[in-house]
Amino acid sequence: STDLAPGTDPHTRQLVDSALASIQKPILIGAILDGPGPDQRRTATPAAALAAGADFLVIGRPITRAEDPGAALRRISEELSRP
Repeated sequence: STDLAPGTDPHTRQLVDSALASIQKPILIGAILDGPGPDQRRTATPAAALAAGADFLVIGRPITRAEDPGAALRRISEELSRP
């Protein structure tokens, strides 16, 4: 896999730790749209993450691995703009 896992990749862990120290807010890595993959243990939809109090979202695979990344981004944006 080319994914960087903060739990197992030291460089990614350092980046996450640095971001946490800078913004002093929790970060959820693993926002998903269509259910978790086999390598994902803790996930939430973007809307669920915001509803749970997230200030920032890190969304990678749902956009970068989509057949149409623009459509995926629009879908996320639409989900987040619903009341």
